[in-house]
Amino acid sequence: MIGFTNFFVDTDIRTDPLPMFMLASSLLVTGILIIPSAYFSFLSNTNKLPKNHNSINNLWKKSRIVFLWIIISFPIIIILGYWISQNTNIAWLLLPPLHITAIIIPVIGVLFLTIRNLPLGSHQRNWGVFSTGLILGPLIILILESLAALIILILVILVITTNPEMVDKIIKLSEWLLNSNPSPELVFNELGPYLTKPVPVFIALLFGALLVPLIEEAIKPIGVWLLYGKKLSPTDGFIAGAISGAGYAIFESLILTSNSQEWTLLVLARISTGAIHILTTSLVGWAIVQVWSNRRITRLIITYSSAILIHGLWNALSLTSSFTFLTAELGISSSTPLINRIGIVAPFALLVLAFGSLLTIMQINKKLIISAPNINTF
Repeated sequence: MIGFTNFFVDTDIRTDPLPMFMLASSLLVTGILIIPSAYFSFLSNTNKLPKNHNSINNLWKKSRIVFLWIIISFPIIIILGYWISQNTNIAWLLLPPLHITAIIIPVIGVLFLTIRNLPLGSHQRNWGVFSTGLILGPLIILILESLAALIILILVILVITTNPEMVDKIIKLSEWLLNSNPSPELVFNELGPYLTKPVPVFIALLFGALLVPLIEEAIKPIGVWLLYGKKLSPTDGFIAGAISGAGYAIFESLILTSNSQEWTLLVLARISTGAIHILTTSLVGWAIVQVWSNRRITRLIITYSSAILIHGLWNALSLTSSFTFLTAELGISSSTPLINRIGIVAPFALLVLAFGSLLTIMQINKKLIISAPNINTF
């Protein structure tokens, strides 16, 4: 509704409706994706759920060729999406479905490599795990991260109030923002130098590379946590963790890329995050079931710490790359030369980390298949 109102307002105050249509379509698809979970839960509660669950493995077999064609078509989707994003007259109508397709395909591709040839269990469990990772996980994470950000903000404000000079600068900046109604470019040029100072950089790294991974790696496998009391093998935990992580990756990428600016770069950048989320969540899910079945709490601690390290390294590299880009755009010398040097090589390091995560996923999948030789591979 907000997007459509832009077509009926005066041209002088009209804004780009595309971001609203992108967000609306992303939330619509999210709602559609939880329907299967509700359907299979209904069948379960009415005692109509099929007892033979081999059909889910057969579904993977039948869909493999179709999915390979979808992967082949992915570059075409990106090229077409780039062209449409440059044509604002039709972008609001055509880009949202391409956006959804471009986000979901890589995540499902990584998930396929993670759990293929493994015993997938029931439709109800898998869709339930996926839905909790898609909806409940992001909701809880948003609340916890907002609380963490609020605490950090309060601490920053308390520190600033002890510095009269800084308080005076903030007051003048606030008055300028309120009275002059500056353009986003002017705001960027004015605030940029402050954001590249050592203290803001440290706070951003503390929050993004430590607190965020601590919270997310504990909550992302929520689909596994909710299976407590079920008879699960470590492989079941690995599969459930991967599916829960895929749900979270889809929701996060859909929301964070719901912007018409630099659409192609944003979508391509999010491809690798699916591998990171699925890898870390599947490992933590595997370790959770190890605690339930074998009381191996040490294994969970080590695995959880490793997931935090992988996720934290990914976020730290992304942030340093952003700081380096920011200083280059502003044409200023960095106050943190080390961060600037790391930021220069960060994009290449991110590619290595993503590729390494994908190889790790495939290697774990092979080991799990060997440990369950009765599985009919395809």
